[in-house]
Amino acid sequence: HQSLSGGGSSIDASSEAVLEDTIDQLKEKVESSSGNGRANEKETLALVEAYTYAGDIQPAAELINELLEENEENSEALYQKGKIQVYLSDYHAAIVTLEAAIEQDTQNGDALIMLGLAHREIGDYDEALKQFQSALDVGKNKGEAHLNISHIQQMQGEWEDALTSVDAAARFLKGDRSIPVHTQRSNIYSDLQDLDRAVDAWEKAAARSPQNPEAYVTQSISKMLLGDSEGALENIEQALDINPNFTEA
Repeated sequence: HQSLSGGGSSIDASSEAVLEDTIDQLKEKVESSSGNGRANEKETLALVEAYTYAGDIQPAAELINELLEENEENSEALYQKGKIQVYLSDYHAAIVTLEAAIEQDTQNGDALIMLGLAHREIGDYDEALKQFQSALDVGKNKGEAHLNISHIQQMQGEWEDALTSVDAAARFLKGDRSIPVHTQRSNIYSDLQDLDRAVDAWEKAAARSPQNPEAYVTQSISKMLLGDSEGALENIEQALDINPNFTEA
């Protein structure tokens, strides 16, 4: 499972109450920064991300449309629009939107990663790898890029390369952001029938503190594979409390 949050996300969505408080604070910041150009845009984009975590897509989309009405070439707004389209499984539309975001800013690492994810979801692995490599080339979101490259290498049966890539991702993704790193490493070791190392990776993922609904679901997989079905269900319920529309949960 791949998180739809940006690589540098600072949104704390660890619980429903925390996220609601975050949204309220961001609404106030958007209001107070109205007419203040770049500051207002930054707060608006943060609010969009918070709404997306909550599965509240309509207000997120409305805010994005407002930004694009002001400037249809706004790369960050186009990225957020494309991310929402990926969230809604509208991958072909997302590809068009994300390509437009990158056309406006070739250094937009978030957009490059999300474009790679969209291509991966339609089975275009070569193009997905190309976009993830582009993110590495511009020096942005290296952890997410290496991790997503590892996923494709694993799907193609290139397990040693997949391990190398996930080890590279681990150098950049620390703390709770390391949950998908440990999960991916466990997946590879499971494929290689190296149960001891797989269990070690599951345990490391299960020990972290998730900060968003995607992380709770990712961690639940490790808990389930460790035989902790009750803990896995608690994680999934926590994800659904935060985002009732999270279909994967």
